[in-house]
Amino acid sequence: MDSLPLCCVKPDPERSVSSIPPHTSSEYEQLLNEARDRVLELGVRVERQVVDAIESLGSGSQALIDQIVRHESAINALELRIDGLCGQIIARRQPAASDLRLLMMLIKATTDMERIGDEAKKIALYARHLFDNGRALLPRYVEIRRISQMVLVMLRTSLAAIETMQAEGTADMVRQMVGDEVP
Repeated sequence: MDSLPLCCVKPDPERSVSSIPPHTSSEYEQLLNEARDRVLELGVRVERQVVDAIESLGSGSQALIDQIVRHESAINALELRIDGLCGQIIARRQPAASDLRLLMMLIKATTDMERIGDEAKKIALYARHLFDNGRALLPRYVEIRRISQMVLVMLRTSLAAIETMQAEGTADMVRQMVGDEVP
């Protein structure tokens, strides 16, 4: 399963239960795992959006562009569901330090991934505009594909860190790819 891209891998429920430290309340633990699993689901959807958006930029496929636009509403709905679930956990369970940090990280990751989905939709709409106006060749498409591959590696690495609850090395990987100072 390691050779498959993250977009083709569903979260492992047995791995989910053991990834977050056990709590005295199994219902609370299930809620935390549910929130994390929904964020992973969002990540898979966003990853697919990015791949499809770059493909539509090269191919001009109207069906693919329409699919990206349709899927954007599902991504937005999932973001709202995650925010609601995390808010519900915070309000009802009053999580302690590590769980509160986990929930805040999930909320921030959700917001960032939803924004990535928005940008993928913008790319698809730009592709539609280009092809509707008789685009012959997209300048710098090779560079755009290379950059999109870097984005996908960063997204997959981030999702893997969320899935395994092991963030070590993630920032170092981003520093290496970008070559800048990453906080």
